[in-house]
Amino acid sequence: MVIKQLTNPLSPEHQIEIRGIYRSLIDERVFFDEFPRTPAWIRWRYLDDDVTTSMASIQFGDSPTLSIHREAFDYPNPVLLIGLIHHEMLHLFHGADEGHGAMFRTSERSWIPYHHYRREKKRFFRMINELAVGERKYSYRCSNCQQVLHRSTPLSPDSSCLKCCKVFNKGKWCETYTLIRVGRSTP
Repeated sequence: MVIKQLTNPLSPEHQIEIRGIYRSLIDERVFFDEFPRTPAWIRWRYLDDDVTTSMASIQFGDSPTLSIHREAFDYPNPVLLIGLIHHEMLHLFHGADEGHGAMFRTSERSWIPYHHYRREKKRFFRMINELAVGERKYSYRCSNCQQVLHRSTPLSPDSSCLKCCKVFNKGKWCETYTLIRVGRSTP
């Protein structure tokens, strides 16, 4: 059996930090009583450096892999990192099929620091997007929802907003949601 090498593994310092957070969540939340006491059963890694739309993610499998945005470890408010780990552990508890369904949302909202975490999560999301803008050269705005997208390479002139196409056109391309180039981002 060939074991695939883990890309972007956590630094030893961050692994130690994760262990402490994991154990405190195991002690704090009844949901996690069935999980092993140590976090070694989960593979821990950083999200890829170019990811700006996600703060953490979980991949299910024989050995689940939990990925966390590198900047979350340096964020000044620790509730953010704790909340990201809590969120992904809830995904493990509820399973892949639940997603962000009603049971998941109820479980997450019952966590005492949830509202504080949610506020910090919004701030962190803005921060990582502002950092990413400096690395992106091209900016586009959706003609429908006005969302601004930043890219390092130019898009095709017939590119459309994926979000609007999914919501309003069953995921099919539509010229109504064309992305309009609004200029080059400043590095």
